[in-house]
Amino acid sequence: MRATLNGLALIGALVASALLSEVAPRDTEREADQADAEVAAPSRTDSSDARSNSRTAPSVDVERQNSADAQGSGNPSHSANPRHGANLEHGTDPQRGADGPRSARPERIVSASTISDHVLAEIAEPQRVVAISAAATGPATWRFAHAATIRRLTNLEAILELEPDLVLASALQTDRSVARLREAGLRVLDLGEVRAFDSLPDLVRAIGEAIGEGPRADGYAAQLEERMRALRGRAPTLEGLYVGVHGTRLYGGTQGSSYGDVLTAGGIIDVAVQDYSGWPQYSMEQLIQLNPEAFVLPTGDGAELCALEGASALRACESGALLEIDGDLLSDPGPRMVNAAEALRALVDARRAERGP
Repeated sequence: MRATLNGLALIGALVASALLSEVAPRDTEREADQADAEVAAPSRTDSSDARSNSRTAPSVDVERQNSADAQGSGNPSHSANPRHGANLEHGTDPQRGADGPRSARPERIVSASTISDHVLAEIAEPQRVVAISAAATGPATWRFAHAATIRRLTNLEAILELEPDLVLASALQTDRSVARLREAGLRVLDLGEVRAFDSLPDLVRAIGEAIGEGPRADGYAAQLEERMRALRGRAPTLEGLYVGVHGTRLYGGTQGSSYGDVLTAGGIIDVAVQDYSGWPQYSMEQLIQLNPEAFVLPTGDGAELCALEGASALRACESGALLEIDGDLLSDPGPRMVNAAEALRALVDARRAERGP
């Protein structure tokens, strides 16, 4: 599908052409950005390069579904609850067949969400995905090594150049951007609002239905539910809380967020729930007041935390109870939160074994 924007067609084509000429490396940091879209053709890499996440990717800007800064400041950028928010609609541009069959199997899928990136990696054939989010991590980065990458949704013409027949995005990223995609006639699955694990299986099924892979999605959702059920079947055994260190800023994640689910399923008695919810920002004085037995942190943040002024008063810094997990895995609000919880449970079990009964 090509944009036919009358007098702006030539300008749109020139803009898209210029953007397609840029090649940008995948940005793996998780931060909220506010710029316009860019598109560039992907470079070709062999499978070993792709698996090591070293490919140079094309880039279309989209506000990120999952941002550590946004979560830490109490403004989560990842959200989705299909029972209350997932919404599949066709556009309204008659030139783009807005009244076409909704059951058509999409073959050119654009994913503008880290959550849908990971779901598609499990249930969709790679050739059907033409773009994924620039913040994607893990298997999605090599499974879709051929695909463009998206940073933001604000450049409609650049996205139209990809000729998608389905866009997976969240209206919470930029409400008007999703509306503009639909006005241009694109079929969009609005992922709605997701804050914790319990809304995730239904979202997986909604994505599966939208791309014509219902049975695969059902199986994958059931697998996630079973793994989380096994984790939750074991009682938490270690008092702790999550904290991420950004310079001198201390960001948390507790009940009402994916971090909260990872902590409790991973065996942590989350002491932050007494006074906090969502994504609080802590002062050192507040951490000292909570003073848990252990901290759960992104890899490398333990040393930074304990080097801060006043941290010598923290029990976990004194005892070394700093449970570190890969930051991309730990902060992922999608299917990989189950992987994070399993990794955390293994660290908790090892810690308890060291201390003995």
